[in-house]
Amino acid sequence: MRILYILVLLLLIPGCTLVGKAHEIKVSVNVIPSKVSINYNKYIEMNVVVLNIGSKTVTANIDAENTEGLVIIKPERATITLKPQESRILGFKAKLDESALPGNYIVDIIGKTNDGDTVVTKANLMVTE
Repeated sequence: MRILYILVLLLLIPGCTLVGKAHEIKVSVNVIPSKVSINYNKYIEMNVVVLNIGSKTVTANIDAENTEGLVIIKPERATITLKPQESRILGFKAKLDESALPGNYIVDIIGKTNDGDTVVTKANLMVTE
């Protein structure tokens, strides 16, 4: 029984470090409007909120990727520095591409810190006829 107990401990202790560290930033996104017609010719806003949930100041690059069907007007990438518990709202503007078709468009909003932490969230846009 003692050997089984030791084996379980040997498996659990290293496993705790394999899970990975906690994220340094939290990224969320709100798309305005979230549903448009294929003929919509105004800007679509993707408001990205970045929050430093760590205990030290971090610098992060925020990118909009997987943008097929959309043209990102500004910015395609933003670099920000946040103190602990500080947040910032970034406004990504987009328009429908001429080749856009009706459907659900999912844009990856990717936050990468200088320490190598990566957080991905999805922005959803429904395009109808």
